[in-house]
Amino acid sequence: MKTPANTARWNEMHVIAINGTRVRCDWSVLHRLLISARMNGTFILAAFAIASYRPVLFAVPAPYLTRILFWLIGVYLGVLFWYLLIRAIHLILYRLRISIAVINYPVVAIATVGAIFASTFPLNLLTQSNFLIENLTWPDFARNLLIAALVELLTATSILPIFLKGDTPATGQDDAPDPAPRPDTIRFEERDIHLPSLLHVQSQEHYLEFVFDQTKFLLRGALKDFVALCDEADGIQCHRSHWVAKKAVTSRKRQDGNPVLLLSNAAAVPIARGRLADVKRWLKYHRPEI
Repeated sequence: MKTPANTARWNEMHVIAINGTRVRCDWSVLHRLLISARMNGTFILAAFAIASYRPVLFAVPAPYLTRILFWLIGVYLGVLFWYLLIRAIHLILYRLRISIAVINYPVVAIATVGAIFASTFPLNLLTQSNFLIENLTWPDFARNLLIAALVELLTATSILPIFLKGDTPATGQDDAPDPAPRPDTIRFEERDIHLPSLLHVQSQEHYLEFVFDQTKFLLRGALKDFVALCDEADGIQCHRSHWVAKKAVTSRKRQDGNPVLLLSNAAAVPIARGRLADVKRWLKYHRPEI
């Protein structure tokens, strides 16, 4: 039987980028990324790069602004196709209750090819000609797929981490001193973590997922560094990849023969066998009612 921790989550995107980075975030983070100035600036630069590569559109000389407009439409069509494809794939995985990461670049490549055809077909219909389709060449496809790969690499390595961390400074506040954390708050990776609302922390590659009562987010860091900032009364590390808050634990049981802690948000967090005795002692002292 699959536990809630192992099943696919509809409210999350889970992909592997072209450089091997595993990206897992809420769809709301992706939406903020796609409408951001950084991301749209990248799209516009990609359109400029394609338009500047050759002074023609499919062997037909065209003004520079015409080429830019044509490829800008193509870039945004590619992004739209990618978004629809990636959401459809995640929906299918969610329905099948399969929790795996989607390799992102094949989806990017399919969306790029689809955008090329989608942007040429209307022009063929308007001109009553198949000239544009007939002049699509393999170098054209290769060039556009390479640019799509570079955009994905730039997004995964430089732009998306800013939105995952949520640490974009407000204008005019770059040099302002960091406010002192409240007594019930700890500072981790330059962000305040409000412990009374924290339920669960899970290690994911080089990031930590912080799950709260009403929200969650990712920060780059190691679980051992976060645990070192917490007291035993705050919670316990029950697994090498999991820390749970004291208030979040509702019961301890076995699922499929493995010990787990059940949390107030219905998550089932595994207990490492080597930590089971420590968890039992911690529960006896801090949560004797369980």
